[in-house]
Amino acid sequence: RFNHRPPASPAPPAPGQVALDVYDLLGRRDAGTTLGWQAAGAHETSLSMERHPAGSYVVRLTREGQSPQFARFVLSD
Repeated sequence: RFNHRPPASPAPPAPGQVALDVYDLLGRRDAGTTLGWQAAGAHETSLSMERHPAGSYVVRLTREGQSPQFARFVLSD
């Protein structure tokens, strides 16, 4: 159980603009935020998923000039 917040610890290898998006398994964007410019290294952030139904979701971390990173999580009631 993730208390309606997906685990998200972006770790861009170089500084740049970062965005975090959450998709359901049908590919629909359900939530997201632009994290802005971030230095290289580990960062923590959270998105509220309180209004979303339980199920599996995919998190996409996009950093300027890099391939996106993906992670899957399960949101439970």
